[in-house]
Amino acid sequence: MATAINSIPILRGKEAIDFLKMVTGNTKKRASIEFKEQFENASKILLKSQGRLDNRVSTR
Repeated sequence: MATAINSIPILRGKEAIDFLKMVTGNTKKRASIEFKEQFENASKILLKSQGRLDNRVSTR
């Protein structure tokens, strides 16, 4: 079972570099998919606010 983290650990030097490599390596694909979805949602909101959204785009 996971325990709560009371303070954020401070990573420096090689620890920080290794941590960043681990995080970016594990989430690279997922992050790009999430970014694409967020970009599409933001585009839809922008078009809707400008009154240019048609049914074809909104039903995707």
